[in-house]
Formats: sequence, structure tokens, C-alpha cells
Amino acid sequence: KGPVALLGDAVHAMLPFAAQGAGMAIEDAAVLARHLSPEATESTARITAALKQYGGARQARVRRVQRTARQQGRIYHLGGPLATARDLAIRALGPERMLARQDWIYGWRP
Repeated sequence: KGPVALLGDAVHAMLPFAAQGAGMAIEDAAVLARHLSPEATESTARITAALKQYGGARQARVRRVQRTARQQGRIYHLGGPLATARDLAIRALGPERMLARQDWIYGWRP
């Protein structure tokens, strides 16, 4: 009865290839907490509005992370010569550049 919020895998299941399932749930909680300020919880109508804003605030980022996980899954499951090429490319990039490519994930702040 009343407004309900979902977060994490309950609302946006995540493939494991970006290792972001728990991270997205934690981000969801941070954004939800911001939207549920004391003023936002004064009435059911305000709670409902705040929950809609929370959902809208998360959509684009979560979709991008899901897309990244799908893409990485395809890359990680290559076989034969494509797998060899992938491994060489990853090695050539080095750990610093590999992590830098993920700054948009790891550098997120609420």
C-alpha cells in the first residue's frame, strides 16, 4: 500500500561483465536518499513525485552501464584468433589506460 521504490537488480538486472551490480545498487540508494528529503516525504503525492524523479535520474546512467556490461561480455567470450587479438590489445593498453576508460563509472558522484 502506497508508493514503492525499487533499486539495484530488482529494477535493473546487470550482467556481471562490468562488475557493477552492487555498485549500481549503492548509487541507486544514494540518489534515492537525495530525492527523499524531509520535504519530499510530507505527503504521499510528494513521495510519489520524488520516486518518479529518482527513477528518471537513474535511467540513462544505468542503461549505459548495462550496455557496457553486454559489450564487455561479448569481448570477454571471444575465441580463437579474436581472443588472441583482444588479449594483445588489452596488454598494449596497460592497466592505467584500461582504468581510465572506466572513469565515467568509477568517478561517479551523487
